[in-house]
Amino acid sequence: MTLTELLRITVDMDGSDLHLATDTPPQVRVHGALQRLAGEPLTPADTKSLAYSVLTDAQKKRFEETSELDFSFGIKGLARFRCNVFNQRGATGAVYRLIPEKIRNFSELGLPPVIANLSDKDRKSTRLNSSHGYISY
Repeated sequence: MTLTELLRITVDMDGSDLHLATDTPPQVRVHGALQRLAGEPLTPADTKSLAYSVLTDAQKKRFEETSELDFSFGIKGLARFRCNVFNQRGATGAVYRLIPEKIRNFSELGLPPVIANLSDKDRKSTRLNSSHGYISY
């Protein structure tokens, strides 16, 4: 399976992240929980091949020098992705975070109405926290 196919599955599952690691099948984070995809565990060669499939030569060189690489890329008609490629237990691993093309509104995110009301407040006095960090308004 190609990286593009795995990322398409991630989008179709309404996943937020695709995790690639050696000795486990690819995993998709859906609503905070990792779900293993059907198939064989990935080998070190599999994870490296998948991760390298979207890297430029300069990115490959930088990764080989530093053992970690952060970058982003897009797949036309699908989505953009923020990526972290790293060495884990002597093998290449990677996580691809979906950056949705459509920004969801409060209702689509399932947030309570009180959160929507926060946007009407003095922006200098509001801080929203999540597992991904925080935003101060």
